[in-house]
Amino acid sequence: MKSKFSFASYFPILVGFPLEIGMAIYIILIIMGLVPIPPLKTLPLLLLLIFTLVWLFWGEFRTKMIKVSIDGDIISVRQFGGLGKKRDFLFSEVDGFKISRQQYGARGVLEYLYLMKGKRKTIKLSEAYHKNYQDLKSAVKMKSKDLGYENFNFIDELREAFL
Repeated sequence: MKSKFSFASYFPILVGFPLEIGMAIYIILIIMGLVPIPPLKTLPLLLLLIFTLVWLFWGEFRTKMIKVSIDGDIISVRQFGGLGKKRDFLFSEVDGFKISRQQYGARGVLEYLYLMKGKRKTIKLSEAYHKNYQDLKSAVKMKSKDLGYENFNFIDELREAFL
């Protein structure tokens, strides 16, 4: 079984790519002297924009938009939308899985499944990012131990995105 991305999973790319291009062009124009260096009071806005771009790329695209393939007792993962290096795990190598739920405004509550190895979230499956999440969840449930529920923690998500 292979994961399929939902339309929402492409959001970080659709938002991030134009912002990255715009920032690159702006920096080039500053270096060439075609636009003035922005005043110091715009520094917080620029830092927020840079943080957002890094978070979209490292936090969302790297850790959540992952291509997953389950074949027998092996689960394979490719980060960065399937473009990253393939990593294989035996289900016997992971301790089990935890379920978490997050409120997404108008979209309601969306579920995440974390395959755990030690205290580390090795693989994140997301109802928001994977169109066939329920099928993937069923396959994982058959091959792995349920370790219970984990409350969603935004600080932990940020830590995992950048570390």
